[in-house]
Amino acid sequence: MGGDGVFQELPVDIHEVLIDEVFLDMDEEDTGFSFCTLVTVIVEGRSALKKLNESLPRKKPVHIYFTHNTINEENILKLTQCILMPNDKPSFDFQEQGVFFKVQLEHIDADGDQRDLSVYMKDNRHHYYIWLEQDHSVGLLRKTVDEGAGWEDITGESQEQLAEISDCWTMLLTCANMAELYLRNIEVQYVQDILQHSVIQELYSEEEENDGFWDGSKYYSFREAHVDEDGEYLHARIEIKTPDEAYYFYTLDNGTYVSRHYQPPNQYGKQDMSFLDLRRWEASERYFARFKQYIAQKMIKFPHLPK
Repeated sequence: MGGDGVFQELPVDIHEVLIDEVFLDMDEEDTGFSFCTLVTVIVEGRSALKKLNESLPRKKPVHIYFTHNTINEENILKLTQCILMPNDKPSFDFQEQGVFFKVQLEHIDADGDQRDLSVYMKDNRHHYYIWLEQDHSVGLLRKTVDEGAGWEDITGESQEQLAEISDCWTMLLTCANMAELYLRNIEVQYVQDILQHSVIQELYSEEEENDGFWDGSKYYSFREAHVDEDGEYLHARIEIKTPDEAYYFYTLDNGTYVSRHYQPPNQYGKQDMSFLDLRRWEASERYFARFKQYIAQKMIKFPHLPK
């Protein structure tokens, strides 16, 4: 069995049994368990077990935002109303696995032109344009990426002929489902309150590089919004350095949700988190949950910190 059975058929998630410190954030598809760290914890006389006498947290029921992948008015409208749509812009866009997506509301653009309520997608072969007609029907256009190619109406094509656009569409809805599932778990107001607290504000003004807190092998640091020496505006954020020296960033760059990014170990520069990388999103959840526990403990010393 080679020890594989240790992680199989457990009545609880192993991350709920062992302390976070013994898990490394790795890119491989394994558990990221560090035996050496476990030994170190034991040698130091600490317990590697979480307090199991406390009831384990029960996961709340999961609400699936999109329950079917039909290209219809209902799903188009839900895309325009999902958490990714900002409050101050009529559209959002992102790239996933080489496919570019843009969802936009009906609006008048800066040039005075009328823009449809629509979805635009582009893969390595085609551009796709999906829009909602006044009679609530859906129109579909497609053109190749070749220079000078023209749009063709594919609204009446069969499901087999629409396989490629259906694949992109399903990926878009899956990404929106992931965004709805995770991005609502961290409230913008909570992060704002943390960053505006006097204890955190004092860290910004210190000349020494003491701009955060150690929590075992994890480090929490904070950045206030400011303009850097190159004139670039930098948004406020919370940074979590993991035991393997990767980083998770939680940034206030829009009013709808707290953006999340990842920086691999021994690299510089944050990366967008793929909506389809479930393991990365779950890791970002666990690290932030532990951060909230740590901040709650700090309330004993600094009672005005938010819960």
